[in-house]
Amino acid sequence: MQVIKKLGIGLLMVALSVSSLPIMAGTVKAAERITTDSGVIYEPLNMTDYWSQDTKKAPLLNGYVFGGWYTGENETNLTALKEEELENVPTSNTYAKFVSAEVLSVKTQIDKNTVEGGADRTTPASLRLISGVDSTDYQFVGFDILLNNKKPYLLYGDEPGSTKCYDGLKKSPEDTNIIYPDQYFGAQAKYFNVVKIGNLIPVNDTKIIRVTPYWFTLDGTKVEGISKYVHTEDGYKGYVSVPVYLSTAKQVAAGKLSVSYPENLTLVDDKVEFDGVFTKTNMAFYHDAVNHKINFVGNAETVNELKAAKGIYANLRFTKSDGVSVGNLPFTVSDEEFCDWTENPVTIDVSNFTY
Repeated sequence: MQVIKKLGIGLLMVALSVSSLPIMAGTVKAAERITTDSGVIYEPLNMTDYWSQDTKKAPLLNGYVFGGWYTGENETNLTALKEEELENVPTSNTYAKFVSAEVLSVKTQIDKNTVEGGADRTTPASLRLISGVDSTDYQFVGFDILLNNKKPYLLYGDEPGSTKCYDGLKKSPEDTNIIYPDQYFGAQAKYFNVVKIGNLIPVNDTKIIRVTPYWFTLDGTKVEGISKYVHTEDGYKGYVSVPVYLSTAKQVAAGKLSVSYPENLTLVDDKVEFDGVFTKTNMAFYHDAVNHKINFVGNAETVNELKAAKGIYANLRFTKSDGVSVGNLPFTVSDEEFCDWTENPVTIDVSNFTY
């Protein structure tokens, strides 16, 4: 299978909107680790606990996504392990690479005609979806897309993803300035992964488009990043769409948490969305507008049912004050409490994030 090839400068239509950067939950065993200057972590783990020809399970580390298996004695000679070379899985000197979760998140763009025409436009809208990539040590990159949160949007034909990425982009064809991955996805991002979806008619502008970025590591593990709810109307109504994201293999029956948000944002109460970890009929929230805080509580639909705490717990949409730019808006998550149906506590650490 092909490794991603670095391509030249791409062209984009309008300014980027910055997605939220929730932190992923998970744990790994305590051990000596290698941390690069940019913050990429190589954690010494037993690869055979996670990987076989039939099963490829990504290890978890809070705040990071898995970036592949490596082998070597130290930072200067680490080598990515390739799927086609793994007839015999190494049992020593194997490292799990972890990349900041910020890299594998989603930003969105909407075409200029839709921004100007809004719901009254006469042509379908198109969206560009963008995520980050930290290196070329991957087989494929891509996005899983569900229209109306249900119907898959097919992108790659018979392939599981794309082998293309970009080291710089323009905001529009007329713009002479080039934007770079680390400006939007953090210091570890070296490339952009970009895809366009189109034929989005006005009647569907309010519906959820659920986008999950992913990459396939060289050893063949599919790794999902931070999902985002996208709506065509966000682009012309100026909504800031912020998902509160959980990512862990732990099973829960109920849970609550609080989110504090910047005072220069205003929550659009009737635009708060659920349908991720728990369904909207089993979620509730209380908005304390004075203190800029939202309290959430939810549970699984059926008694004795457990749900994986992986996905969007709540999707928030805000309007912002004039002059406020996205990119450094802090959100604080607190008071996380989750449990199973016997009310035994389950630890789900949902860390703070920046939009």
